[in-house]
Parts: sequence; structure tokens; C-alpha cells
Amino acid sequence: MIIAFANNQVMVANNSITTIIYTDPVPMGKNDRLTCHINVEYMFNSAAPGLKYVGEFSLNGSDWLPNLSVSDSVNAPVQKSLAPVISPAAFVRFRFEFTPGAAVVGAVNFDLHVDLDHS
Repeated sequence: MIIAFANNQVMVANNSITTIIYTDPVPMGKNDRLTCHINVEYMFNSAAPGLKYVGEFSLNGSDWLPNLSVSDSVNAPVQKSLAPVISPAAFVRFRFEFTPGAAVVGAVNFDLHVDLDHS
């Protein structure tokens, strides 16, 4: 099953202040493996790490723990995938962070699609 956690998502930030957004949680069901596919259409005036995403997992839907095996950062337009990761959690969501350069407005447009399946 492919879940679009971000589809044509735009984030804008100013003056080196990191903007953070969270997706809605998705139940894993009988799935326990995730493969992330990111497509950054454009990014400008970004500072390191640019766009960062982190998968967060929960057993109850309210207490969330980040999993750094399901995370990546990009500094330019790119299409790439992460290796599959096994997680026995009941729910998954993603945290996106975008950091612009100093004294500028920066923006990024991206998609994050995740394959959920059973190992």
C-alpha cells in the first residue's frame, strides 16, 4: 500500500528559523515495513540541512518516538528512496523540517510517498 504523506507540499520559512510540520498519523495495520520515496521539485535559499524528514512511530497514537532509520535530509531538488525499514509500531507519521538561509525567505516543494508492506 502506498501512502502519500506529502503531495506537492510547500514549506516556506524566513531568517534561519526552521519551520516544522507533522502529517496525520496512519495506522500500520498488518504492515511492518516502510520504504520512503522523496521527490523534491524545487528548493531555494535553504541552509543545511535544508529539508529534513523523520518518521515517528507510536503504539497508541498519542506517544510518538522518532526513528532515525526512517529519516533523511536534502539540500537540492532530488528523487531518491531509503532502504526498507522494519517497525512493529501501530501508527506512523512524519515530521518535516525546512531551514532557510540567514536574512532570506526560502521555500521547498516536495512529495513523500511511503510503501507500507509486510516483511
